[in-house]
Amino acid sequence: MVAMKEMLEAHLRRVEHDKAGFAVRLYPFTRKRELDEPRIVVIDPFISFGRPVVASASVFGVWREATFAVREGLSK
Repeated sequence: MVAMKEMLEAHLRRVEHDKAGFAVRLYPFTRKRELDEPRIVVIDPFISFGRPVVASASVFGVWREATFAVREGLSK
């Protein structure tokens, strides 16, 4: 039971939330499911229609800033 709880918590730590607390981005495990595993792949409904993509800083950073700006505008 403890092992299952730890596994669930590890997966939930790889979910990114917005300011309102909604889950907006998931970084799935891609290797050995180690807690400090790098976040190489991202699943975001605003990027590539939610298909898994490589989370490179150059491409993903631009999209992240744009989607946060759109979300902030919609929430006002």
